[in-house]
Amino acid sequence: YEAEKLGTEVVLYFYASNVQNIKFKNKDFIQDNFWEYANWKKYYAWDINHYQFLKNNLNSFSEIDILGPVEFISNKKDFLSNKIFSDYNKGFISIFDVQPQRESFYYSWGKEVEYYVVDTVINFINDIYSVASKYNVPVVHKRKRKNELDNNRNLKYINYLSKLNKKSNFSTLDPDIPANRIIDKSRLVISMPFTSTAVYAISKNKPSIFYDPTSKIDKTFHKFDDIELICGKNELEVWFKKNINL
Repeated sequence: YEAEKLGTEVVLYFYASNVQNIKFKNKDFIQDNFWEYANWKKYYAWDINHYQFLKNNLNSFSEIDILGPVEFISNKKDFLSNKIFSDYNKGFISIFDVQPQRESFYYSWGKEVEYYVVDTVINFINDIYSVASKYNVPVVHKRKRKNELDNNRNLKYINYLSKLNKKSNFSTLDPDIPANRIIDKSRLVISMPFTSTAVYAISKNKPSIFYDPTSKIDKTFHKFDDIELICGKNELEVWFKKNINL
């Protein structure tokens, strides 16, 4: 407020576009996080979907500009020396999940349904790896953050990735590697609903989808202008075959 009194323009911009709750089939929907109380005078949105969400959920009048994705840059760490890139010219699929926490972490939230639990994330990776292996295409998995020393880390998830990372056509990369550098080199990009990497990939003209392994998300509610929501392994393979040779 003091900055605005002095004539400074103050803008709320987002380091991520995932700001909405998930609507499940046959479940009532509540959008929480109290967006109706936000009163910034100006917002920077990633895309038209992000813009529409803000427009529909803000009670106070605000100016909303679409500026495109925020770059996922943290450092210049290289990843092309990884074992999976020995035959790099074939290209690879990059996948981005939401790192699960231990179950007790979610209990305090009091939600009827929590989507980003360990079994959902493991099924997300398993389905993609299974389809990609069928067509001999390597998979690159990007963890969101390091949490080996975090008390809330999910050991089932950590141990699962450790075993899968020993496969010749799968690699989990260092979380410190910027997501945009991986996406720029990717053939296809698959993200968990509704993470920001899918939006960035579309902006770079990469085939990009949200993938729901549970088929519980309500597709009639969640509609995006540029990004398709794929539900279930059968739909995933149809999309894969359609786009792998583009």
